[in-house]
Amino acid sequence: GPHTGSHLLNIRNARIRSENDVTLLRNRLERLAQEERKAVKKIEDTRRRAEQIIQLKTRNERTHLRKQMEAEYAERQKERARERLMQSKLEMSDTVQANQQAVQNQKKQGANHLREQRSMINEHLRQRQEEQLDRNRKVTELIREHAADVQRQKMQERMDYEEALQQEMEEKMLVEERKRNLAEKIVSELEDQEEIA
Repeated sequence: GPHTGSHLLNIRNARIRSENDVTLLRNRLERLAQEERKAVKKIEDTRRRAEQIIQLKTRNERTHLRKQMEAEYAERQKERARERLMQSKLEMSDTVQANQQAVQNQKKQGANHLREQRSMINEHLRQRQEEQLDRNRKVTELIREHAADVQRQKMQERMDYEEALQQEMEEKMLVEERKRNLAEKIVSELEDQEEIA
């Protein structure tokens, strides 16, 4: 009767709806994948930026420290020169030999002091560099750990989502199958009735 035609139409509509749903789900999955790619890129950019900032800071600190130490050393040298001048004036009355001896000693002392100073600066710079490297390593490690955690979480979410999607699809297909069986049964009954008639 008229009931059959509308039922078949319903089935066809249901199938069209189901196909649309699949397309929507596929689009949603693609969007998720794009978002994940963006997130990974963002993490990579952040890490690169952090490393650049750390390198720049280290370089600036080192330059500043060296200038500061050089200035202090220059000031001390001036002070020492003033002291030497005064000493020389006081020793003017002494013998030339004594004077020469004093100058010689002063030179030696200056050279030793310069060596000490240089080795102190180098040692200090080396320590600062080691500390900075250690800090860099820690920051890099933190960033790496964070990226790994985000990655793991994303993977888990995606797996859960895909599982739910799979289940939803299977349920839909089951409903479809039932509807199709029902439709075929109705059509077959109608054909039987027509043969009897």
